[in-house]
Amino acid sequence: MAPDGTNLCWRFNRRIMTGWLSNRAAEAGEQVGFMWHVGQDAAAGWPFPHTRVAIFRTSDMTRVAEPHIWHPNYAWQLTTVGVNNRGAIAGPVYVMGRPFYPTAQAFIWDSYSSVPAPWENHRLRLGNDSPGSNFGDYGGSVAYDNCRNTWLVSFCTMQDGGTDNDAEHRSAWIGREEDGCADLTVAALAFLVTADGDQLLVGEATRNIGSGPASASITRYYLSTNQTKGSADTLLVGDHAVPILDAGASDPNLDLLSIPDGMAPGAYYLIACADDPSTVGEITQTNNCTATDSQVTVTGTLVAVGPIKFPGP
Repeated sequence: MAPDGTNLCWRFNRRIMTGWLSNRAAEAGEQVGFMWHVGQDAAAGWPFPHTRVAIFRTSDMTRVAEPHIWHPNYAWQLTTVGVNNRGAIAGPVYVMGRPFYPTAQAFIWDSYSSVPAPWENHRLRLGNDSPGSNFGDYGGSVAYDNCRNTWLVSFCTMQDGGTDNDAEHRSAWIGREEDGCADLTVAALAFLVTADGDQLLVGEATRNIGSGPASASITRYYLSTNQTKGSADTLLVGDHAVPILDAGASDPNLDLLSIPDGMAPGAYYLIACADDPSTVGEITQTNNCTATDSQVTVTGTLVAVGPIKFPGP
């Protein structure tokens, strides 16, 4: 029961909730595992609904472990498992019952964890209300993009009400600190035109928004007829040599960039692209470039038109 008396587990049954295939335990060979709901059975030592776990060796389907997820004071339900590139598993699971409204936790079992049970777990989001109707079936866990020793997990909690509009859906990037990956982006970009109209004074900051260090890289600048970098854009003379950046670190740059001779007259956006060309292993390269909202008008003399854009971090 939730703190308000709601039976949070009324619709759960014994169907398989999640499963996985993993070769993490090299000494044991490839394994397959399953998790499913089970109701309370105080006489058998299970005072609250919980999650049963069974793991089998695939070579002969011998059951090798049953590390159930349970607690003597409240329920553990709604698990979802994702497997990373090392074969380790992690995902969301919900704590339910006094003193908890449905609360999302992240469990993990990897080479740093002890053999469960108990399972290593960490709080994702504390719920503060009961659902007015059905609750569940919202979890997800996958190896994260190009940082596949970590996981992207999705979950839901009720916040300040029990209606569908009070259901807060979130995602979280989880994993070990040493498994973090770089992700470079241009976090700030602005320009001024020099008095002679031949150069741009560009201020820019390249930032590593990932969770791991980024090796040294180059940020380059382009003039473009639109705000998306393309093959027809004009590379400006001058670039930003970015040093190694720890997670969360930025490197600012202020430089004079020359406009190429003979560039066709017109209005152009300034685009700055981190890690250009791509030499750093990153989570994603879809966020490397930032464009200004202001434009440079190329005629006989350059003129900046419109507001200067400062993207958020």
